[in-house]
Amino acid sequence: MRLLADASLRKLLSGGTAAFALKIGGGGLMLLLLGRLAWLLGPQEFGMFSVAFTVATFLATVGSFGQRMASLRFAGAIVSRDRVAAMRPVRKGAWLVFAGSGGLGAMLAVADLAGMAPGPRGLAAATGVLTIVLAFAEYQAHYLRVFGSVTSALAPRDLFWRLGALAAVMLAVPRSAVEGVVLIAVTLFMATLAQRLLHRAHCGFRMRNRSTPVSGFACETKQADAESVEWRAALPGLWALSVLQIATPQIAVLILGMRLDPASSGAFFAAQRLAGLVALILMAGNIAAGPMIAAAYAEGRRADLARICRLVAAGSTVLACVAAVFAIIFGGSALAVFGPGFEQAFPALLILIGGQLVNAATGPVSVLLELSGQERVALRLNIRITLVALPGLWLAVGFWGLEGAAAVQALAVAIWTSLAIVRARNVPGIDPGVGGYLWPVLK
Repeated sequence: MRLLADASLRKLLSGGTAAFALKIGGGGLMLLLLGRLAWLLGPQEFGMFSVAFTVATFLATVGSFGQRMASLRFAGAIVSRDRVAAMRPVRKGAWLVFAGSGGLGAMLAVADLAGMAPGPRGLAAATGVLTIVLAFAEYQAHYLRVFGSVTSALAPRDLFWRLGALAAVMLAVPRSAVEGVVLIAVTLFMATLAQRLLHRAHCGFRMRNRSTPVSGFACETKQADAESVEWRAALPGLWALSVLQIATPQIAVLILGMRLDPASSGAFFAAQRLAGLVALILMAGNIAAGPMIAAAYAEGRRADLARICRLVAAGSTVLACVAAVFAIIFGGSALAVFGPGFEQAFPALLILIGGQLVNAATGPVSVLLELSGQERVALRLNIRITLVALPGLWLAVGFWGLEGAAAVQALAVAIWTSLAIVRARNVPGIDPGVGGYLWPVLK
């Protein structure tokens, strides 16, 4: 009872529950949206839509320059003391996101106008617009977690946008990939703008601080020299790590598709999506715990930091084990829903879930490293493992097919998280996994 009375635990439980519900609900809505688009567009046009959406998602991450995690780290560290000051790194980040995603989006538009872009006319330009909107939507969802509840940060993007997009698709009935991308971009822009306006009215402060005269962005967001230096120094690592994390799964699917037939590639893709439901459990905990980890680390509350991380790890591990049992029992039937032949990926599904179980047991180790100034260490570990995993994946697919691809991917996750735990036990001196209960760090 004493634990349940703890304010930080209540916040973690409520935030984690809300994030998990939103992620599951949003995932279901996204499947409905994509299914409806596939039925309306047909295989060829939907294939081009999928490529455009994937490119926009990747470029939105590249163009964000690591500002998603940077907003959690730097704004989260000071928001409890000064909410207005906490907006300073957020404003800086907004300009970087605008410059990065805007530049990439403009390049796609120019390539489209010049006739240099592949695909039908207008698709690259529409992808450029979606890149910019996606970048701001994701950035806003991250920094709003620092200033408000998880629900207010995620619901507009994960639920309301997808409901609105689904309604728009049913009413407008797009017949081409270009129309589909435009509908997605427009509905996401409207949801993002509405969220910004509602948050501004509710919280009483603006993205632009009008309380002091300014002559430009640098004056408006002036910070202490040491803080600014730390912010700039952290960006390359946070940016590269965010890009590498989103690129690796896509590269894995690409390699498998190149070596096997499309049906096998599709079956493996379905297994990845189902295994991703187990990953959502830890993701929900990370979403809720991120601002709390940043604040506890910045304020030197080591005991609170260790407890928050271990609670996330313990809860994620228990729920992931339950999900794994359901996967063993119903995984084959779930794969069959995707279509005939998808059941062949059932062994690969179990292997992928094994990797996610290790991931859950190590807790929010990636978030801890990124928010405690160890992003460069995390990046070096990730690069080394990826450089080994990619050629290993090429060979494993040739010898063992889907099971080989799943084994390499699961091993990469397990080895990366295990090495990250070793690093976290040294610096910042916290074991964020379930191992922290058995072998606590003595410092």
